[in-house]
Amino acid sequence: MDFLEKSNIPVDDWALYSPNLNSIKHVWVEHKCRLHRKFPDIGNIKEGLDHVKGRLAEVLPKIWEEIPEAYFENLWKSMPDWVASVIDSKGWYTRY
Repeated sequence: MDFLEKSNIPVDDWALYSPNLNSIKHVWVEHKCRLHRKFPDIGNIKEGLDHVKGRLAEVLPKIWEEIPEAYFENLWKSMPDWVASVIDSKGWYTRY
């Protein structure tokens, strides 16, 4: 901030962390929901944590590939609405 001030670079007052513009959070939720639907007991593998990790390493990429391309397309297409919503709310809570 000191550098920006000394360099006369204007800085808007904005939240340091704005989850409202973080579309990947929606992808992780979708991925996790698909994992739990398809493998509801994956965390209960009796052979222990190493087997759970191995099984996750096996199935997570497959589940990722099952997320339809349209899901990602809808996310990026909604970004202008997200940005407008954050601007309208002056960085506060939005419905996104």
